[in-house]
Amino acid sequence: MKNNYEKRIPFMSLTVTLATSVLVYILNIPSPNVVLLTVLVYFTFLGGYLSGTLSGIVTILFTIYRFMEPNQLFSYSDDNLKRIIVSVIFIPLMILIVGYMKKDLLDKNKELEKANEDLRKLSITDSLTSIYNRRYFDEVLTDELRRSERLNIPISLAIIDIDFFKEYNDIYGHIAGDNSLIAVAQAIMKQVQRTGDFAARYGGDEFAVVLPNTTLDGAAVVCERILRSVRDLKITHGATKEGILTISMGIAVCDESRIYEGGSLINDADQALYKAKKKGRNQYYF
Repeated sequence: MKNNYEKRIPFMSLTVTLATSVLVYILNIPSPNVVLLTVLVYFTFLGGYLSGTLSGIVTILFTIYRFMEPNQLFSYSDDNLKRIIVSVIFIPLMILIVGYMKKDLLDKNKELEKANEDLRKLSITDSLTSIYNRRYFDEVLTDELRRSERLNIPISLAIIDIDFFKEYNDIYGHIAGDNSLIAVAQAIMKQVQRTGDFAARYGGDEFAVVLPNTTLDGAAVVCERILRSVRDLKITHGATKEGILTISMGIAVCDESRIYEGGSLINDADQALYKAKKKGRNQYYF
């Protein structure tokens, strides 16, 4: 919509300037060039160089016509010729100045929009793993639960915990622990593939995955892929029976027959995660 409007501005500039020229001529308005220059400045600032050029051409042609000697085509007195020369120089100069101001303003607006977007990304991104953070997870989960209820569609939530992560830090150090968090986060992200699916760092060594419009069977497929993806990293972990770093997952599914608040769904996923750990870890549990 906005792009279509911007494309129409040059046409509007030409049309309005022509109409204004006719109007000031018919009404014999004093100082008509002041009126036309006001129109020119307005449309140059509104639409940039192209709009200003179209309006400027009309204004120059009107000036050439206006200062002609009565009943003498293209005949001018010395004073009127000077006025025309000044107009022909002044009008393009004004278009250049106002057009530059317009372009500079647009450039600054783009820089500001980019800075705001970068700031927004920083505010919703976990600084270590570069995936979404807990704050944004809370926003997304609330929105998706509302959408689920409104459209009467299921939604699944998985809470993921790295097995024996404290022991991993004790054995290999915190730098290795941070690197493993980054690797696990990227492994999870690779398996969250559909538009609308969402993964975030939930806190510490925990992650969360929101799967809108996903039933128990669909959630099981995604969770199995995530488990396998983390195992395939083959990160050595001496405190697990597998000898590699693994994860446990708790999954809660809200279908159309149940209405959930965010806390309730998280609590159910947490309970499922607890049972997955109790059953031996390196697995998911509904």
